[in-house]
This record gives sequence, C-alpha cells and structure tokens, in this order.
Amino acid sequence: MNINRLSYEPPTLTMEPGPSDNVVALVTGGYKNIGSAISRELKGSGYRVIATYRSGEQRAMEASRDLGIEVHHADMSNDMDVDHLFKHLRSRNLFVGVLVNNVSSFPTGPLEEIDPAEFRGAFESCVYSSFYSINRSIPDMKRIGGGSIVNIGMAGIEKVKGYIDVAAHASAKTALAVLTRSYALELESENINVNMVSPGIVDRPENDEEWRERMRSISPLRKLVTEGDVAGAVIDLISDKNRTGEVVDVV
Repeated sequence: MNINRLSYEPPTLTMEPGPSDNVVALVTGGYKNIGSAISRELKGSGYRVIATYRSGEQRAMEASRDLGIEVHHADMSNDMDVDHLFKHLRSRNLFVGVLVNNVSSFPTGPLEEIDPAEFRGAFESCVYSSFYSINRSIPDMKRIGGGSIVNIGMAGIEKVKGYIDVAAHASAKTALAVLTRSYALELESENINVNMVSPGIVDRPENDEEWRERMRSISPLRKLVTEGDVAGAVIDLISDKNRTGEVVDVV
C-alpha cells in the first residue's frame, strides 16, 4: 500500500493539548447519532469541534448550526480525502489534539450472502479510516505535546467469538481493537493516549417501543445504552491522561 505522506513544516507551538483556539477536536461522522452526541459533549468541554460527513449534506449543515461546530465533507476511508482535510486544517493553523474515530458502515446478513464490496467496505470505513486519520493526527499531537485518540468499537469484541448477521462489522471492530492497543503502545512515550469505547445496543429517539423490547431481549444485561452514555465514556477517557490502551464497554 502506498500511503501519501504530508510534507509540511508546522510552526513552533507553545499550546497545551487541551482546548484552545488552535487545537481542535476532530470527530469523524460527528454530525449525527453517536457522533453528534460526542461533538456536543466536546463542544461543551470547550473544544473547537470539527466533524466530517461523507453524505447527508443537509443534515450535516443542520448539525453545524445546531451544535455550533464546523463540518467538512470527507470520505475518511479515502486516503486522499483525509490528506486534503488535514492540509486544509493546517493551512488555517489548526491542529488536531483530540481525534474520535466514529465512522463505520454496518453491513448485515449471513457471510455467504454478503456482497464482497460491503464486506470490504466494513474494513475500509472502520479500520482503514482510523489508520489514515490517526497517522495524520500524530504529527499534530507530537507538536502540541500530546493528545487523545478514541476509537468507537462494539461491546464484547475483545473476546473472539462468532456472530450471526453482524460478522463483517464485528470483525472490523475487533481489528480496530488490536489497532487501538498497538497505537497505545507505540505512542505512550509521546503523551498520546489511545483508547476505545465499545457501545452495546444503542437506543435512539426514533426507535419505537416494540424495537426497544426486542433489543432488550437480546442484550446481555437486558438494557439499552443511550448516545449520551457513549459520549460520556469518550469524554472520560479524553479527560484522564493516565488512561491508554483501554477498551471500555458501555452496556
């Protein structure tokens, strides 16, 4: 694989890795659902939040207005799109101090029936996108003296097991857990924390009670989690600089 490397010489920075005018929190897919809740919490914590979207421009623009965040079009599974996004941020003297890798596709169905393009897309949208964005963020975080990376996983993926209908998604999230802990080991000396938040079945306002009862019946603890629960776990990890290499289930 030929990865494009950015060639730039950032200015000497004296800022801290926390919220500031020049340090931003980048949330991939941060304009809807769990991503929106995370963006809202980061904004409330004082961060300048930038969210990405691949489709759904109208909804992204509404989120920008409602949440007070910037939104940028970028397919995070496309290395060139990620390259362009980071070059744009650096041209504005903005540097990523917090990265939340939230985007992923969710193909469902038996493995023997799933479209090969959808199976590949599960890994591209989850693992490749995280790999691209983390590698682009590392120079920024080193330059500002540290940072936090949180990847969004799936509850229970640390224990390798089989899945019905969601095997492609679960496989990609398991790979992301390995990537998370590997980056944590590599970056610990750089004051860059890398963790994962793995939600269980997430409830949303548009779900009806019949759906909720059905999902509770298959949930290990017979309960659902909210988008706010997931966002809170993300903020906890970002706020605690002593935690790295953790995979936290939210169930």
